[in-house]
Amino acid sequence: MDITKDQKTSPDSKSALFYFILFSIAFLPRLLYLLSIVKNPFFHFPIIDCQTYDDWAQEIAKGHWIGDKVFWQAPLYSYFLGIIYSVFGHDLFLVRFIQILIGSLNCLLLYLISKSAFNPKIALIAFLMAAFYGPFLFFDAELLNPVLIIFLNLSLILVLFSFYRSPGKNKLLGAGIILGLASITHGLVVVFLPFAVLWIARILIKKKWPTRKIVDYSFRFLIGFLLVVSITAARNLLVGKNLVWISSNSGINFFIGNNPDYDQTTSIRPGIEWEELIQRPMQHGFMKPSERSNYFWRESFSYITGKPFSYMQLLFKKLLLSLDGFEIKRNQDMYLFRSYSFILGLLLWKWVIYFPLGIILPLGLIGMIIYWKDRAKARNREPKPVLILLFILSQTLALLFFFISDRYRIPLVPLLIIFAGFAIYRFYGMFKSKQSGGYWILILLFLFFLLLANLRRHIPTAEDRAEEHYNLGMVLAKQAKIDPAIKEYKQALSFEPGHLMVHFNLALLYQEENKNKEAENEYGEVIKLFPPGALAYNNLGSIYEKRGDLSKAEELYTQASRRHSLLPDPLCNLGNLYSEEGKYPQAVELFDSCLKVDPTYYKAYNSLGDLYYRKGENDRAIDFFNKALSIRPDYAVAHNNLGTVYIKKGLRQKAFTEFLEAVSINPSYGQARLNLGNYYLEDKQTQMAIEQYQRAVVLLPNNPRVHYHLAIAYMTNNQPENAIAELNQALSIDTTFVPAREMLEKIKKK
Repeated sequence: MDITKDQKTSPDSKSALFYFILFSIAFLPRLLYLLSIVKNPFFHFPIIDCQTYDDWAQEIAKGHWIGDKVFWQAPLYSYFLGIIYSVFGHDLFLVRFIQILIGSLNCLLLYLISKSAFNPKIALIAFLMAAFYGPFLFFDAELLNPVLIIFLNLSLILVLFSFYRSPGKNKLLGAGIILGLASITHGLVVVFLPFAVLWIARILIKKKWPTRKIVDYSFRFLIGFLLVVSITAARNLLVGKNLVWISSNSGINFFIGNNPDYDQTTSIRPGIEWEELIQRPMQHGFMKPSERSNYFWRESFSYITGKPFSYMQLLFKKLLLSLDGFEIKRNQDMYLFRSYSFILGLLLWKWVIYFPLGIILPLGLIGMIIYWKDRAKARNREPKPVLILLFILSQTLALLFFFISDRYRIPLVPLLIIFAGFAIYRFYGMFKSKQSGGYWILILLFLFFLLLANLRRHIPTAEDRAEEHYNLGMVLAKQAKIDPAIKEYKQALSFEPGHLMVHFNLALLYQEENKNKEAENEYGEVIKLFPPGALAYNNLGSIYEKRGDLSKAEELYTQASRRHSLLPDPLCNLGNLYSEEGKYPQAVELFDSCLKVDPTYYKAYNSLGDLYYRKGENDRAIDFFNKALSIRPDYAVAHNNLGTVYIKKGLRQKAFTEFLEAVSINPSYGQARLNLGNYYLEDKQTQMAIEQYQRAVVLLPNNPRVHYHLAIAYMTNNQPENAIAELNQALSIDTTFVPAREMLEKIKKK
């Protein structure tokens, strides 16, 4: 059957109105979905990978375009967000709105590809499936990269189609650039490179071009690709002094999907276990990002070559997972978002079948089989569908050699939808023409694939329920809703008592609320569940330090550094402890160790500045505080400390600027409020001083010195009764606080 014969009789139109209607059809469900999830608790408070992209983009929008470390993950999506934030501000609704516009455009690109490869009727079927494909709606509105990946992938295929119609070097250069951009958005797309080169060469060979010209044109495609990835490589070399072509997480991602504990490694979430995993190469002396990545590659290949039978079983398992219609979560469960959106509930469900992927996968597979069968009979073999097949093959191989999840599989789906549309079109044609030859075999084959895609029943487990409450707890904690967050964490523990990160996050909340006994208990649970948990020992140390038990704090910081010698936090905390005790050489040695582990660890520079301030070397202190701020300009502590040194040197205006900057960055920074109040009081701006002290009292209610300074301001402002109340409050906190007692006695004598 000639699949292009309906081109002229199709209702398809090239008018702008027709494409506007198509765009509107795709846009409407996306807009309805976006509007329906505004009250979703995760909408304004992204977590996990969404938070990572969002945080990075905010740094870019602040002007940190180059950065100071080798890229950990493919960077383009974060820069995409960063550009939007720099122009429009940090508006999470607007960025999602822009993404649903791109998602709607993706449906149009899919229509154009389907029409070019097959015919307008197939294109319309594929378009409608894409327009109402539930997971597309979900990812188009998430702060994740699939919408951008899909846009670049489809654009690449369209440009290569255009090259086939009228070959030109610039088209191949453009296609190479697009592939490069796609690769720095999602590294797995790189696997398509050799397949695309073979397709290009095959076309030119069929056109009977000379070999030299074929090589020349193919090389132009490679140049376009290298132009893009060379930029990221040069940037990584410049800032990190290490050659990494795109990002340094390729090794660990390969290891996650290629080790004997696949289920365990693919379920690790950001936190204690993740930190231990990513720091593992450093424990073996591999410090550079490329060395750390290579370490994980070697670990994986050691498993592959050492246990080939086990690895073949793992590959087969991943193949079955790739053919599973269930949306396998990476960070968050897509199905849980159905409760926030009526339209997503209609377009995504998992009752008898996993809709829609449980239908699209079997249809796509059957479509590929029918196409190849038709192609074998055709005289004029159209190469465009072959390019689509090569893309599907390349990305399927990439997935199998890494790991399977909904987010990493979805770039394949638009191409599968094209063949699903082709299958529907051909089935209808067979039925209409009453063809019997091979028809029932194809139906049976479709039913087999349908069973395969929907056979595995993914019943929510206690761990899944715990993860749901854990995620909600994280969002509530980000909103400073401490009690509701604690309630969600406890609910998570009722489902999974051994959830490591729930215990850890609970401990953090208790510690922030000064419920140190509860925090100690939770850190104790963390240590039981994960003995190498250096962060738990470190945070326990800070509790004991605050309590005044410096020997116990020192012991815990030391244990933390022994368990994780390359974690900078306990080294820095131990250095601060020694600095307070006047053990300056030991403190400097520890801060230097921090900076060897991480040269951008700004807290160590701040601590060195504090150390030299204690020693009276103010100029050196200023240098280190400025070094900390050069790395982290929004580090309020360093601004406050810099202001303190400027006061010491008599540079009051500079000090005032730093104190103001500290409170503008962190309005809840009590010490900076206190210092600002002192400045105003000395400047005889008494009312301004009182306002700052009052804020400081709220933020530091248990600090007697804050109450004492507020009392001074009240006395200066002729408010003795208020002053007496603050002095009494100071003495109720610390009965030995002599300045407050002496001032109170002076007031009473008057």
